[in-house]
Amino acid sequence: MRDHTNLDWRDFIPQIKLPTLVCVARNSNVFDWHGSNWVGENIEGAKIEFFENSGHMLFWEEPDKFNKLVGDFVKEH
Repeated sequence: MRDHTNLDWRDFIPQIKLPTLVCVARNSNVFDWHGSNWVGENIEGAKIEFFENSGHMLFWEEPDKFNKLVGDFVKEH
């Protein structure tokens, strides 16, 4: 937790070459959605999925969508 909140990872993010799923909680009070979206936009080939009705706990607030998305991503990769 400390690493991703205190360190600047912007130079490293574009170097990620693994299949990546980035879930963006549009209504998070913890992290602005623009930051999560930036991560997805800066990892080549990343799949970005917005959770329009979720705060920081998107897996809790939209569990059906989250579980299907992660399951499909894992099966695909």
